[in-house]
Amino acid sequence: MSIILVVIFLCINGLVSCNHIANNGLESKNGILFPILTTMSDSLLTVEQRKLKDKLRYVFYRNITVCGNHLIFTLSKDSFLNLDLPVIYYDMVIRDINNMNNYTDTTGIDFIQSFLESKKEYFDSLDSSYH
Repeated sequence: MSIILVVIFLCINGLVSCNHIANNGLESKNGILFPILTTMSDSLLTVEQRKLKDKLRYVFYRNITVCGNHLIFTLSKDSFLNLDLPVIYYDMVIRDINNMNNYTDTTGIDFIQSFLESKKEYFDSLDSSYH
């Protein structure tokens, strides 16, 4: 009986938490809470969510470049929206890039080379999947 009560409590707590997240300005489209999607494991995603996550990854890697020791997102907001992607992800990538660039300026740490290597590995994996 106590196990059933614990399960019910966890379910209610989960629903309240999801409702709390949804009411904090996170957009939802087709049941997807967008900021959560980017951190979820692929094995937990639906086919549609995985396609969106893959599309975002491709767009981000394709359109993030390096200038000096800073990352730059080369896609305009209008171009991003024309790809039928939610605006919340554009806002997130711009915010995150600004934060990383500020961190680099403040600490002097150079993470750009690791980003470039990660970008190359990503596109190499795409090339090898088509052969």
